[in-house]
Amino acid sequence: MRHSIFNTLKKHWFGAGLAGLAVIGALLLIYSMRWGPWAFSDSTAYIASARSLAAGKGLGYTNPDGRFIPLVLHQPLYAILMSLPLRLADIHPFTTTEALNTAAFFGSILLLGAGIARFSRSKLAALSGAVLFLSAPNIISNFDGAMSEPLYIFLTLAAFFLLLAYLTNPRAAVLAAAGLAAGLAFFTRYIGLANLALGAGLIFFFSALPLKKRLLDSLLFLLAGFLPYGVYLALTFPLPAARQPVWPADLAAAGWDYLQKVSLEIGAWFPFHSLYLKSAPLAVGALVVLGLLLGLGVIRLARQSGRQPELRPVYLYLLATCGMLAVYTLVFFATYAFNSIQPDINQRTFVPLQPFFYLALSGGLLLPAKSGWRRRLAAAAALGLVLLLLFENVPLTQRYLQKRHLEGSGYTAEYWRASTLLSYARNIPPEVVIYTNQPALILLYMDRYPYDLDALFTARMADQYPFLTGWQPPPELPADCKGEGCLVLIFEPQFTNRMMTRFGDGGRKIIEEFKAGLSLVERSANGEVYRVP
Repeated sequence: MRHSIFNTLKKHWFGAGLAGLAVIGALLLIYSMRWGPWAFSDSTAYIASARSLAAGKGLGYTNPDGRFIPLVLHQPLYAILMSLPLRLADIHPFTTTEALNTAAFFGSILLLGAGIARFSRSKLAALSGAVLFLSAPNIISNFDGAMSEPLYIFLTLAAFFLLLAYLTNPRAAVLAAAGLAAGLAFFTRYIGLANLALGAGLIFFFSALPLKKRLLDSLLFLLAGFLPYGVYLALTFPLPAARQPVWPADLAAAGWDYLQKVSLEIGAWFPFHSLYLKSAPLAVGALVVLGLLLGLGVIRLARQSGRQPELRPVYLYLLATCGMLAVYTLVFFATYAFNSIQPDINQRTFVPLQPFFYLALSGGLLLPAKSGWRRRLAAAAALGLVLLLLFENVPLTQRYLQKRHLEGSGYTAEYWRASTLLSYARNIPPEVVIYTNQPALILLYMDRYPYDLDALFTARMADQYPFLTGWQPPPELPADCKGEGCLVLIFEPQFTNRMMTRFGDGGRKIIEEFKAGLSLVERSANGEVYRVP
């Protein structure tokens, strides 16, 4: 009996190990989300839209003056998925998000390990990719939030490996599945356009089929990819445009600025980056070196696969990995430089590239090497790189998970959940108009969209700072502020910190002038409540 179990484990050690890593990842995420997924302003927009759709009011939310605002700044699939359990079984969006994120993390680890093992033909690279993905603090801290990145990353990995499966063995069903997965990724986040562009380009330029067939398959891939979003637009048309195309005043300056910012974000994934990538030029240099390393690896594999056809999947794997890094970065630049609403360049928006960065970093060393001592040396270098990253990442991830488990994060942190001001807000009658410096918090917990105090300050801003003397409610609200009037909820120290950041030492005077025209109703440890006379 023992001998039989030993033989089974010996035969299936890789699958068992990969499944074990996926289970560990799911358990870590469940541990992390003890208080629920973190949520900030964008998370609130998704959740409020899901509530509205579940209530039959459409995908969006109602602003303070009663106008319905469709969800157009973000793609809708994530909010739609949250709305279904809420509508069918009254399951809270936080619960749905926890289940989605955990399933996406579990599935992403399996996809990474199985996909890398199949196409790189290196179980070392496969386990390395899965372990690095599991242990990276940036990845876990994005998978435990109420945002669409976890779903997007899972769909991107599925589309990526399905695309490789088609390129190595062209079949219509696999092509359709790859296109649909890429399309669902695009339906989740606008940057998913990179998946569609990469897939169409790889099929057309690197498929082994005749030219006419390559062109046809590229078009079929795009057709399958745009199908989900096309159906959605057909059902909801017309929608107002949330972004407008613009041309930057200095394209070269915009490009250099973008390259530096992106290099700093990607540079944070190198081992011990804080020791040698302290400035943007150094980060750009590191990215150039990585690009040259990968380019040489792709060229070498292309030559080897010409002589050894069995290496073609390995060549396509590394080529597609480099392609994803390049196409995602270029598509993001287009949205950054030519859009009226610039996306943020931070770890959250670039975390979908991190698994591909790990694939490229280890694969670029390992895959192009030939057999013999060069292969062993490359394997040792790749393994050393993985160990360095783990040595740095694991303690950071451990500290993050412990803090996250104890305190929560974002608006689901204990600090906000226990807020006395939030407790007061829950008892405000619906006919009373609310102004606050934390509108997303009120919308998230009360499903009630108050007026944004920060937007009011921006609208009232004149050339000189003392613009709030004799403050009055906006012209469109005089009727609403009669009777019960308007309440102003000021969460502290966030309000004072924000004003000091914007106006420096003059911020305190502005706060005094602002409060002088209001009547204090209640003061607590978390802030103050005022009534507009």
